Amino acid sequence: MDFYSKNGLVLKDPTVRWGFENTGTVMWQDLKDQDVDNVLGHAKSYGIKYGFTHSLDIGGSKSITSFARADRSFSEDEILRITQLAEDIHRASADFKEFSSEALDELKRLSIEFTHN
Repeated sequence: MDFYSKNGLVLKDPTVRWGFENTGTVMWQDLKDQDVDNVLGHAKSYGIKYGFTHSLDIGGSKSITSFARADRSFSEDEILRITQLAEDIHRASADFKEFSSEALDELKRLSIEFTHN
């Protein structure tokens, strides 16, 4: 995460770009041609070898999630279960209008840590 943040890879990440441009699920191996900055190659060097990204848009509210593991590709059943949980979380949080000041502070801290360290 430190390498990813310090090198501003979120702006170059093909999984993020795909998620903004599409809905559905894509396996990371299918994004190799779009990985001109070798973001997925760097992930592999840290042991993050197999992954997928799921993007959904429900009523104009978008969520992009990625999941990874080191040992093997995800099975179809695992992908189905994980994406269903992601959609459940999306639906459960879509109606939030206000966060507590503590939650906002934590989100800000996480955002800064993720994008600017």
